[in-house]
Amino acid sequence: MGGRLIFLIPFIVLLFSGCSSTPDVKVHEDDAPPNFTQQYLESREYAIESAQEALDKAGEEQLEYFSPRRVFLAQEKLFSAQEEEKDKDAIELADQVKVLLEIAQKNKTIALERLSQLFQQKNILEQLHADRVHRKTYQQLTQSLQNLIAQIEDKPGANISSDTRTLSQAMIELEIDTLLSSQLGEAEKFFARAKQEEASIYAPVTYQQAEKALSQARQTIQNSYRETQLIEQEAHKASRLAQRTLYLSREVQSLINLKASAAEQIALEIEKLLHNIGQHMKLEDLRAMSLQDQSLAIIQALENQEIRVRQELEKEYRDQRNKDQQRIKQLEQQLEQQLEDSSPSN
Repeated sequence: MGGRLIFLIPFIVLLFSGCSSTPDVKVHEDDAPPNFTQQYLESREYAIESAQEALDKAGEEQLEYFSPRRVFLAQEKLFSAQEEEKDKDAIELADQVKVLLEIAQKNKTIALERLSQLFQQKNILEQLHADRVHRKTYQQLTQSLQNLIAQIEDKPGANISSDTRTLSQAMIELEIDTLLSSQLGEAEKFFARAKQEEASIYAPVTYQQAEKALSQARQTIQNSYRETQLIEQEAHKASRLAQRTLYLSREVQSLINLKASAAEQIALEIEKLLHNIGQHMKLEDLRAMSLQDQSLAIIQALENQEIRVRQELEKEYRDQRNKDQQRIKQLEQQLEQQLEDSSPSN
């Protein structure tokens, strides 16, 4: 009997030691009580977190611009929910935040639809930097747009057609004024200076040309304010002619009442300029000719040089093309030969 007890003691010790050890079992989230998730979803913490997330998203979607009153109320409701001591009341306040933001989202959709043309015009004004060129007027018009948005927020079905047309026309006028200032600013500056220096007296022909170009550019902007390329062309022409008028008028004034010796010195300076150009073009000395004939000789030499360069380029192109065609033909022949050599019959 004693031998049997001795034999069983180790077995009993092992049995009890195994029962007292902690089992290696992993607990997964799925093993949590089934009412845990539902309890969290109905909690105060979840309601406030959801309301805060909704407000953050509203900020990203700029709902405050389209529905400022609703967003402000939503912010107040969230603050009240955070300060509320009773969980039930806090949850109700947080839920009201989401309701207000849903209404704000609807207001944004309605505003974008009903005021789509005005928003497009506002984008164009921003691209033209009207906010910098005519800052005060731009701010007034954007405030008028904000007022229309506020009307839609208060009464989504309000009749704002007349106000919309009026604001649209005002935006068009600002767009034209911005183009006149930005595109013709340089031309206006040079023409005003030419007028001040009496260019109409000393250079009447070029002065009239500049005046006509400037008038044409203004008319183009007023009648075709969306034709960007045409406006830029007309503005560039007006600016160039205005500068030409100013500088030519100054040259004429410097020539009036010159003494013979001073007039000769100016003629010699012009001759020297033409001579330097001719020397760079490797022309013979042209100074035995009149200034006009020297100019014509230089022009003729330039035209001949252009023809010669064009002919050389065309010849190089033809020669290179012939070489390429010959090379292609050689490669084709080599390829045909390789195909014949690798055919099964061989």
